[in-house]
Order: sequence, then structure tokens, then C-alpha cells
Amino acid sequence: MKKKILRVICILLCFTIIFVSICFFQKEKPANQQIEITESTAVNNTVVESSTELVTEADTATEFESTTETTTQLQIPTVTIPPLENSPVSANSGELGNLVRQVAEKYGAVGVQVATIKDGVVSSTAESGWAIVDEMPMTADTKIRIASLSKTVVGMVAFKLIEDDKLSLDADISEYLGVEVKHPEYPEITITLRMLLTHTSGITDKGYQNSLEEIREFLKTPEAYRDKPGEIYRYNNYGFGLVGTICECVTNRSLNALAKQYFIKPMGLKASFLGGQLDKNKVANLYNNKGEITLSVADSTDLMRDDTKPGSRMMLYPGGLITSATDFARLLTLFINDGMYNGVELLSKESIALMHTPNLPKSAVQCMPMKRMNGMYKQDYMYYHTGSAYGVYSLYVYNPETKTGVVVVTTGAKAEKDIYGIYAVCGDIVKGIIENNLF
Repeated sequence: MKKKILRVICILLCFTIIFVSICFFQKEKPANQQIEITESTAVNNTVVESSTELVTEADTATEFESTTETTTQLQIPTVTIPPLENSPVSANSGELGNLVRQVAEKYGAVGVQVATIKDGVVSSTAESGWAIVDEMPMTADTKIRIASLSKTVVGMVAFKLIEDDKLSLDADISEYLGVEVKHPEYPEITITLRMLLTHTSGITDKGYQNSLEEIREFLKTPEAYRDKPGEIYRYNNYGFGLVGTICECVTNRSLNALAKQYFIKPMGLKASFLGGQLDKNKVANLYNNKGEITLSVADSTDLMRDDTKPGSRMMLYPGGLITSATDFARLLTLFINDGMYNGVELLSKESIALMHTPNLPKSAVQCMPMKRMNGMYKQDYMYYHTGSAYGVYSLYVYNPETKTGVVVVTTGAKAEKDIYGIYAVCGDIVKGIIENNLF
């Protein structure tokens, strides 16, 4: 009898312990942690870090810890901007939609997104084809990895930090990276942020590293340098990975988090260098011109958290922003409106002027980081940037005087170029918009 009583008591105690544990766990777990994900950071086909945890977009504000005792995170004041009164008009059933479909068919594009700017605001959108072939049509809200248009956002963050006296265009970048950055053949020349932003740093465009420590070791080697700094233009993806890393070093925050807090959140945009922070049901596969998947939705959205250390995701910054043509066009309006968005200054007029100033020696072309071309598509001049990666061809053009612009993002098209050196699938759309005033 006593044994039965003891057994019953033990069972009751076990149930009590389990019940209390469950209650405690529910109390400690934030209500917004709902989705189980596995995050793997792959750099140069090597898995660097893998962890399984419960995460949602609300958790992604977590930042990396200080890498030194003296470095603290930069605190950015919260900016709230009311939504714009106007919404872009879908032009799929009109002349713009017809143009987009004709050009997409001509170059065999799998999917195309277009957004136009008129009077300094995003005015219309048009789409064609598939985000995921035979499963999800391309829409204005589809998110695509936009390739090198991403460099513009890196430049925007850098200039915001220049405004905050965290960076200088002409200071030695050695001061920011904690290692001497000197071309062994030209040690007397200071390598600067201005050079990185204009592709004239002389640093080799070769691969990426996985940490600040690895970056420092690489920059100590002769292999890290090529051309005479400040004199020779050579398009440099690695250089923009360094710009992003420098921004991280001086703020102890990820470049992605800085872009979100300075621009993306205040403007109410959906964009991220970490695809896992976006709605996966709205992200497109990327395709080549054979219709083959070059980057799947799963691969585009495998990263979510911002709690990385400086330099560990430098490979994302030259071309890894995921967003729509529409939301990127909204970012672009800052350059047309002297840094203003719906009455709120997000970049100073002086910063916009500097970014628009040609800096390439003996040339009126290379700005920071966009280019300027006179006579482009029969306009007096236009600022522009192109993108090309994983079968994506992308382009933006704009003119601050006419307050017009176009953003085109495509997947799976043929790689032909027009007379301006622009991928023709993008250039033909821009040309048709300008010639027929389809803004």
C-alpha cells in the first residue's frame, strides 16, 4: 500500500515539474518568435557558420557585439516619415506594359520589372513573365536580387556616416580598418574612401574574406594590390565590400542594419541584403538565358540575422540587395529631390551634390558610385548604374533636372548590349519610355 502511495506521489511530482517548466518557457519566450529556420552562411562555397533557432523579422535588429573594448554601437535616431499620398499606377494594361512585354519577348527574358519616376516620385510600374516559372507570376511587389545597383545603397550609407563625422572621403582607410593599407609599389599614396567609391583604389578585385581579421591579413600582402591608386579606373566589387566593412568598423553595426535604419525603414520599403528578412513567398528565383535556375529562393533567403562581426558578410554588399524595382525607385528619388523624401531630409543636399560629382581623373563620367553620361538616350545627360549577376540584368537612369527616372530589373534575358554599353533588354525599355514619354 505504501509503495502505491509513493508511486502516485512521484507521478504527481513529475507532472507538476513538467507543468511548471512549460509555464516558465512560455513566459520567457517572446511572443514574436514563431518561425524555425536554419541559417547557413556560405562564402566562396564554404559553410562558415550554421545554427538553428526560432527567429522572425522582429528579431533581426540584433547587432554584432563590440570587437574592441573602446568601440560601441552607433545610435541612430529613429526617423518616422508618413506614407506618400500617391501610389504608383500599374501600367500593365497600357502602352508601358506592351513595351515591357515586347522587349521581354525580344530578348527571351524570364521575368521583368519596371518602375518609372515622374516629378520626383514613383509614378508607374509594369511587369512581365515569371518570378518562379509556371508557379508565381512577376508582380510589382516581387523581390529580386538586383545585382550591382546595390552599390548605390552602400554609397548612401557611407555618405550618411560622412555627414555624422564617422568617415571622411579623403582619410587613409587604414585608420578605419585597423591595418596599414598601402600599395607596395606606391607607399607614398594614401588610399581613401573616395578611391573605393570611384573604383580607383588600386586594390585587387579578387575574392572575399570571411572576417575582419582575414581582410587585414589579405591587405598586408602584395597580392592585394594592382594599379596605381587614384589614377586608374578598374571596376571593383571587392572595393565596395571594403566600403561596407569600413562602415561596420566605425559603427559596430552591420551595413544591412545601417541601411535599414537610415533609409529602408523610414521610407517604408521592403529591402534587405539578408533575404531571410523578407517574405519568402515574394522572392523570385534567378534564371540564366537558358531558363536554368542560377539562384533559388531558398539560396536567396538563407540569411536572416544581422548579428555578424565586421567584414564577415562583405561579399553581399557589392550586389546582394534584394528588393523590387518599385522600392528601389523610391530610394532613387532621394537623388532627384536633393536627399528629401516626403518632406524629410534623409541625405543632405551637399552629400547628393558630392555623390553626383565626377571624380575619375581626366573624365566626366565616374561619380560616387553612379556614373554620368552626356547624350544618353538622347537626353542632355543622365546618371545611371548597371547590374549583372546570376542572370540578372538591371539598370537605373535618372535626371535631377527633369525629375524623371527608370528602374529595370530582369532575369533570364540574352546578354546583348546597346550602343551605350547597357544590356539591351534594359536599354530598350528605357529608350522606349523616354521616346514615348511613358513616365
